[in-house]
Amino acid sequence: MTKALFKLFILFIACSTAISCSEQDSPELPDNPSNTNQGIASIDQTQINANGGGFIIRVKADGTWQASSSETWCTLSRASGNGNGSISGYMKANTEAERSVIITIIAGKEKAEFTLKQLAGNGSNPDPDPDPEKPSGYAGRIEIPALRSGDMYKFITHTTKENNKEIITYSYEYDCNKMHSRWVACTFSTATSDKDAGRNENFTEDLSLPPAYRLGEKAFSGSNYSRGHLIASEDRQYSVAANKKTFYMSNMSPQIQDGFNGGIWLNLERQVQSKGYSITNSKDTLYVVKGGTIRDDQILNIYIRWFS
Repeated sequence: MTKALFKLFILFIACSTAISCSEQDSPELPDNPSNTNQGIASIDQTQINANGGGFIIRVKADGTWQASSSETWCTLSRASGNGNGSISGYMKANTEAERSVIITIIAGKEKAEFTLKQLAGNGSNPDPDPDPEKPSGYAGRIEIPALRSGDMYKFITHTTKENNKEIITYSYEYDCNKMHSRWVACTFSTATSDKDAGRNENFTEDLSLPPAYRLGEKAFSGSNYSRGHLIASEDRQYSVAANKKTFYMSNMSPQIQDGFNGGIWLNLERQVQSKGYSITNSKDTLYVVKGGTIRDDQILNIYIRWFS
């Protein structure tokens, strides 16, 4: 029985940003009019919105240095280093008045101080985490793109617990009107480096979404399109539980198998995995965002049916 019609999109966009926290090799900050440079350190932005968000500090030093935040709601990925390095930080969601934090970098006799402002919230939690008991930093994580507003957009973060530590499996923003994810985001680090979980192969609906907007496991059946992973099964091999979550239908997109899902997209996945699984330094992280365009002006007007 036909449940709905789906517009096939054929342009996929994937990007990965490696923010290295190694001692000797730090990335160049992008050109940005708001970039503030104070000699031994520079920061990519000085204002964060109420939803929370991330920022990057690049340190240039010949010896050891220390970094600190004046407020507990603004955290840094590292507190010290030796030589050139980079620091990723993020602010939690703000539900109250506008607030500021001072980030201090000290290297020998040199010192840099950056004042970052976070805009006021509206009195309610602007961070759309699905579980209010979770820490409110999901939406402010570095790999998360800007979120859409409105009830028809759902921001979801899936996690697993490994050795009593929460690990983010992946996050995504779902467009309920199109019944498809706008993008998916994940990270590679030493915490996700194990590769022995195997492939689950159990496609299932994502219970995190409202029932009316979920895809069933037989979506795209009877069409010429395969259920193509956005976050690849091979991306999440550090546990069986994490791999199972990659088979949620919210993580699937209709893809032509020959030449695309089994060709171009597969090659892109392998490039991401090659970089992600090469990480051996616990201070390094690869941030990945990928997905397909679902903008109306970039969709090929081919329709397929899915079945529940």
